[in-house]
Amino acid sequence: MSEHEQNPEQAQAGPPYQGQGPAPYQPPQPPQQWPPQPQPWPQQPPPGYYPPQAQGPYPPQYGYAQAPREEGKTVQTVGYVMAGASLLMPILGLAGLILGIITATKPNRGGHGAAIICLSLVLGVVAAIFWAGVYSSDGSSY
Repeated sequence: MSEHEQNPEQAQAGPPYQGQGPAPYQPPQPPQQWPPQPQPWPQQPPPGYYPPQAQGPYPPQYGYAQAPREEGKTVQTVGYVMAGASLLMPILGLAGLILGIITATKPNRGGHGAAIICLSLVLGVVAAIFWAGVYSSDGSSY
């Protein structure tokens, strides 16, 4: 009996791999990409086209400009109304102040938030002074 027959687990000396038997490990290949699509316009993009930007998990489908977001518009409008209503009831200036702070945190509405805060404070103080004079305890009025 030869030595290999006695111990079959032992490696044999021989020529290098020549393509017979199982192939060596190859890492998986990435999936094949679709061929690029032709542009729908010949030379220049249409007006209003902007290259797609990474905006969250779902970018714009065609890359056209999107309408501005309306986030915070209602809060902004009610904030202005409360600031104006503080002329009738000065305590509503506090509601306008809170809504102004909320509006200032919304994207692209910081200036409106600052305006609502200032209007609420100024109109609330002016209204408080006015109504204090109207309802003064000595009975005199303006």
